[in-house]
Amino acid sequence: MPVTLINPPKQTVIRKVPIVTERDVVAFYPFAAADGTFVFVDPDGFVADPAYDLGVVLRDWCPELLAGDAVELADRYCRLLAEHTGIDRAAIAEWGFLERVSSGLHILELGRPDLAAPFLETAELLAEQGPP
Repeated sequence: MPVTLINPPKQTVIRKVPIVTERDVVAFYPFAAADGTFVFVDPDGFVADPAYDLGVVLRDWCPELLAGDAVELADRYCRLLAEHTGIDRAAIAEWGFLERVSSGLHILELGRPDLAAPFLETAELLAEQGPP
C-alpha cells in the first residue's frame, strides 16, 4: 500500500511504497525459494522506505571513504545503487548518512569511541558537502 508523506512548510509531498526491511544486513537469514533463488528473512523486520536497506549497505564502507575522496566515492556508490535498483540516489545517500551517524552515536553510547570514530569521521566528511 503506498504511503503519502506531506511536509507543508517545505511544500513537499512524497509517495512511496514501503517495504518490509531488515534491522541490519548482518541479521539476514537466507532461505531457498521454490524458484531456486534465495530470500533473506529477518524475524524483527519493519516497514521502511525502499532506500533504507541501501543506506544500511553504504554505512559500512568507512575504510574506503576514509582512504580517498569520500564525497566522490560515496556519490559513485549511490549512483551505482540507484542505477541498478531504480531507487532515488538522494534518498539512498540520505539514509546512508543517517545510518552512519546513528551507528556512530550508538557505538559511542556503548563505550567504544574507537569503533565509532570511522562512522562519525566519514559522516563529517560527507556533511561538509551539503545535501546530496
